[in-house]
Order: sequence, then C-alpha cells, then structure tokens
Amino acid sequence: LTRKMAGVDLFRSFINTVVFYMPANAIGVLISAMAAFAYAKTNFVLKKPMFAILMASMTMPNTVGLMASFLLYDKIGWVNTPLPIVLPIMLGSIGQVFFLKQFFEGIPNELMEAARIDGLGNFGIFVKIFLPISVPALLSQFILGFIAGYNDYMGPLLYLMNSKNYTLPIALAFFAEAYVQDWPLRMAGAMIATIPLLIFYLFGQKYILKGVAISSGLKG
Repeated sequence: LTRKMAGVDLFRSFINTVVFYMPANAIGVLISAMAAFAYAKTNFVLKKPMFAILMASMTMPNTVGLMASFLLYDKIGWVNTPLPIVLPIMLGSIGQVFFLKQFFEGIPNELMEAARIDGLGNFGIFVKIFLPISVPALLSQFILGFIAGYNDYMGPLLYLMNSKNYTLPIALAFFAEAYVQDWPLRMAGAMIATIPLLIFYLFGQKYILKGVAISSGLKG
C-alpha cells in the first residue's frame, strides 16, 4: 500500500476513503433515522404522498441525474473536491429511511405515550428512547453504507481529478505506469485493499444480521 505508481499512493487513498465515507455515513444514518421516525411515528400534512414519492424515487437509476449533478457541482466550484461525494451521503439515504421506518413502526406507541406524560416532545422521544433502542439497526445501516462507499467507483471517478484526493477504487484503477501494466502488483494491491473491508465486515456482521432480523420480525 505504500508504493506509488503514476503519482498514485494507495495508502493515502485508503486514508481518503475512510475519512470521506466514515463520518459522512454516520451523519447520514442519523439524518435518515430522523426522517424515518417522522414517517413512522408522527402525523403531518401530505405524509403518505411524500413517502410514496420517496419510495418511487428508489426505482430511478442513479445515473439519471448524474449529468445534472455534475453541472451543478461544477457551477458552484465543488468539482475536484470531496464535497460532491461527502455531502449527499451526509443528507441520508432513501433505502436507510425505508429500513429504519420499518424498525420504528415495530416499537410500541405506549413508550411514546409514557414519554409524553413525562413532558418529552418528539425530538426528546427520538433522542432518549428511539435512538438507544435502535442501535443495532443504525449500526447495520452504517456498516452497509460504509461498505458501499468503500467500493464506490463512479462518484470519485467523476468528481476527483487530483490524485491526492483519490479513493481506493480509483487509485487501484490508475495504479499503473503509462506504458507498463504490472498486473501482479495491481492484483496484490486489490487483495490488500479487501483486507480492511473484510475485517470491518467480520466485526460488524452480527449487527447487520441483528438489525435485519429485528426490522423484519424474524427470530434467530
């Protein structure tokens, strides 16, 4: 990971991947949890139509808005910075909202009623009751989100043009000289790059399984 080729530093790219995606995913999961709580346990105007539109947007390929996003970020000067990658993740994910909504709907409303008697509002109920209860579900979404970010290729390829900002998938793709393709070295780099992700998954798989089980009502 410490070897450079064609201006690409794999170790730096690994650090970039962790720094870009880990904090952003943590914030994004929290934002998604807030939205999921609102859809699951509160009533507001146009709640059902808004949720239906949200779910319908999941059927659209990500590439539909790719050109519009690039033009927007280029206009405001964010291209060649991590912001086009980090900011959308920090705003949450539709899939996370759907998953966490299913989990929150399984929490008895009696807990909320008891909390309201003690004087808590919706935000207090979310922070003091729902967040502690939903730790396995939140961790499972954080782990899955980080894995997706760790493997993301299209976003960094489109927005990151400086080799100092490359994430690991882009660094591995460009880990070659202009006229030399050292495939054994590139394969070794790819193998080493999978080790941190494998370790991360092995430590987090129990949270993934537990989060899926409690949100779907399965036992085991």
